[in-house]
Amino acid sequence: MLVLSDAHAATLTALAEVVLPNEPGTPSIAGTGLIRRFDEEFYFVEESVRQDMLMALAVLEWQPLAAGHLHRFSRLDAAARSAVVERLLNSRFEVLRAIATSLRVAVLFFYYAHPATWPVTGFRRSVFHLAPQLSEQRLRYRQLTARQ
Repeated sequence: MLVLSDAHAATLTALAEVVLPNEPGTPSIAGTGLIRRFDEEFYFVEESVRQDMLMALAVLEWQPLAAGHLHRFSRLDAAARSAVVERLLNSRFEVLRAIATSLRVAVLFFYYAHPATWPVTGFRRSVFHLAPQLSEQRLRYRQLTARQ
C-alpha cells in the first residue's frame, strides 16, 4: 500500500468488522478489496484531507484507552468495538461524532460500491453493461502497488 500503514489497515479492518454485515452470502472485507480501496482513495486526495483521515484513524485507534479500556480499538473484541463506535457516534464532542460518522460512512460507501456486494443488495449495474474505464491516475496507482 502507498498511504496506509499496517496499523491503519488494522484499525480500518476492525471498524469494518463491526460496521458491515456479517451474514451468510455477504462478501468479506477482503473480497471487496476494502482496505486497498481506502489506500487508493487516500493516495488521490489532497495532502490535508489525507492527513485528516489518517488522524481520524489514529483517534479511533487510541480513543478506547482515553475512555478507560485497556486496549486499543483494533485489539478490542467485536462487542467492545461496536460499543466504542456507538459511544463516538453519540458523543457530546462534535469532533468525535464527526470522526466516527466519517469513517463509518466511508467504510459503508467503499464496501457497497464494490460489484461483489451488488447481488446481495439487488443493485443492477449499468443497463449498457459498459466496463469501467480506469483513469490514468488509477492505472498509475495499480502500477505502483504491483511493484510491492
